Amino acid sequence: MDMKISVIICTYNGASRLPATLEKLAAQTVPAECPWEVILIDNASTDDTAAVARRIGTNFPVPLRILQEPQPGKANALQTAFREAAGEYYCIVDDDNLLESDYLTNGMKFLNQHPDVALIGGRTLPEFPVGIDPPSDFDVRFAHFLACYDHGTEIIWDKIPPGAGQMGRVFLMRGIYEHIGTWLGDRIGDGVGCCEDLEKGHVCQRLGWQTAHVPQLVLHHVMASRRLTEEYIDTLTCTAYSLGPWLYNLAGSETGTSWAGSAALLVSDLLRVGKYTLLIRFPKFHPKIRRAPFWYKVYSSRLASRLALLRDRKLVWAHINRINSAPRELRPRALRDAPLPAPRSA
Repeated sequence: MDMKISVIICTYNGASRLPATLEKLAAQTVPAECPWEVILIDNASTDDTAAVARRIGTNFPVPLRILQEPQPGKANALQTAFREAAGEYYCIVDDDNLLESDYLTNGMKFLNQHPDVALIGGRTLPEFPVGIDPPSDFDVRFAHFLACYDHGTEIIWDKIPPGAGQMGRVFLMRGIYEHIGTWLGDRIGDGVGCCEDLEKGHVCQRLGWQTAHVPQLVLHHVMASRRLTEEYIDTLTCTAYSLGPWLYNLAGSETGTSWAGSAALLVSDLLRVGKYTLLIRFPKFHPKIRRAPFWYKVYSSRLASRLALLRDRKLVWAHINRINSAPRELRPRALRDAPLPAPRSA
């Protein structure tokens, strides 16, 4: 029988986290007539990640392949995984994700029923280990940037799912890496990175595919204490803001692609940078000065990103043109005979 699902785990120094993640995967209730596999990418780990995975793999209910990707970075690990994946569908599982037992089955059923859907994700619920208490403002300040979403019990169409728990079609993701590539590099090691999953979602939408939030998919995201600090979430927030302009361009937002819109957004960020510069230098003019350095950094980073995209506008349009001219087999079947968009230049 053909392989139906390839579960992809990209991990860096995940030896302590993998047993719980793999235990939940071993408990998946996938029908016997739907073979599946687990591909674990050891991404330049310095602990005994591979040894732990091999030990668990000896009694694992499905094939568990362990591959090495020496080049640090989750994007590099994912490319290795998609080159090797044998499944029709994939599911990306981080080493701190615990999937409900019907996750893979529900995702496979949905993708079978909706052949025009590229990517799906579901409810991602935070789980705090014993001894770790969530910050009082977790729901307001942390949850969104740590990809903890509970959008309720209804399907939400055109919602781009986060990378953790994302399910989709292997041929499509493999083709994106081969023919289009990525602009964003994502996380390296224990560093801060984000939005490469959103980038892929926008690419799929530009190719004509649908994306969806599917509430029957439920996973628990185990929160590490290092991610619950003000320093970590501020850095992650700043990174996300700085990548926003690229995502606007990729999504085809008029304000993100037209000269007039780009100029307006540049001026807006420039004014904000000026505002927080003054608040830092003259704190007596504002009662909430404590966060001024943070917002100065946020808007300075976003302003620098907008300027870089203007400077590299030819590269931006070359990337978007690669999407528009991608092979027809990367589009939904109903759109493969439609005319391709005309190439554009900066």
